[in-house]
Amino acid sequence: LQASFPGSLVVVEGRTGESGLMLLAAHSDRAPVDYFLFDAQARRASHLASRRSWIDPERTARVEPFTLQARDGLELHGYLTLPVGLEPKGLPMVVMPHGGPFNIADLWGFDEEAQLLASQGWAVLQVNFRGSGNRGRSFVLAGYRQWGAAMQDDVTDATRWAIEQGIADAGMTNQTIYEIRRSDVTRSAYDRARESFDAVGKEVEGLLHRAWGRD
Repeated sequence: LQASFPGSLVVVEGRTGESGLMLLAAHSDRAPVDYFLFDAQARRASHLASRRSWIDPERTARVEPFTLQARDGLELHGYLTLPVGLEPKGLPMVVMPHGGPFNIADLWGFDEEAQLLASQGWAVLQVNFRGSGNRGRSFVLAGYRQWGAAMQDDVTDATRWAIEQGIADAGMTNQTIYEIRRSDVTRSAYDRARESFDAVGKEVEGLLHRAWGRD
């Protein structure tokens, strides 16, 4: 079944009893999820719907996994989103750590923020630093009491790795973390911010259509 969807990760979202029908979700790095109805008896999949079907995967960026060793020898994994049509050499790069920080992980797939940056010519690096999820309990525990210490060093080491590999331009690399906490602002300030974000969201939606929309 997986071989029938090259370039995608297929997940069974649900199934019926005796009829042998399954709801499949096909995830990829180039487009949001596609849903299919699979008839196990007939061995046939029928397309049902696509999330943001207007996105043309030929115009979006590929996401490449990478592995490196941190300065203390711990193995780290992450993903690079690389701009379409540009050689991965000397690119401006944004480092985009995930939130949490514990038990959260960046995964291979379609990331709207990374894709938006890549559409403007930026490489985007996402590393699962110690404490991240999806690597087992010992990896999570390795991040305990390391917030701002070895955890931050992992992000720095991944950035230096990308520069040493020649992928990123050392003079045009930003380590960025965006986090908004409702508890940090008053209700009225939050409401004003929410209105601003909604307005920006509409502008971003238009930008996404121009960047990835089908002709």
